[in-house]
Amino acid sequence: MDRVGAAMQNAANVTAMLDISGSARLPGSSVEPDQGRWAGTVGGILVAGLGVTCVAAVVLAAMAFSQLTSVKADIAATREELMLAQEHTIRLERQLEKAVQNFEQQQAKTSDHKASDQIQPTAGKENRADRPSFQLTPEEMQLIRSFIKASPVTSDAAATISVGSELRDTTLLPLPSQIATKSARLAGGRFTIDRNGAIVISLRKSRQADAVIQPN
Repeated sequence: MDRVGAAMQNAANVTAMLDISGSARLPGSSVEPDQGRWAGTVGGILVAGLGVTCVAAVVLAAMAFSQLTSVKADIAATREELMLAQEHTIRLERQLEKAVQNFEQQQAKTSDHKASDQIQPTAGKENRADRPSFQLTPEEMQLIRSFIKASPVTSDAAATISVGSELRDTTLLPLPSQIATKSARLAGGRFTIDRNGAIVISLRKSRQADAVIQPN
């Protein structure tokens, strides 16, 4: 009878440990079923939040990479345009230098022509003995005779050079510096002596007889 009573007492104790919903709480257990469900929900929320954060991070990284690629492309295009502009500038500078050189050469040629025209106003076929292009003053003729002495010649020697004659094959000597000092337009001139004793004057840059001083 004691054993039967002890069994009935144990059954009563087990019944007392059952809750209204029929759930049992084991002796020594400190976690209830509601707390477990709440912990699972919180864990799910955390996992979902972490997933959303990862997706956002991936999207932001993709956007940043796209912007970086675009910036690099813009920089490359800008560098290419700058190089083209520099090459164009170099070509323009070279063309400008050539234009300046051509202009200077043309100016120099024009100056030479003007100087030659001033010395030889009637050149070519028009420069004949009947139309002399240059005439010495009496003072210049006396100045030349005083510094250039022709050798005595016979009276029957004929003249071979007249005003306007070509002197390309004739040996010419420079006029004495004293003459050029006293007469600026004779500076750089040359002379020769005809076989009749006449002094033939050829001005600077001239290839012909510009003046002939007959012997006394």
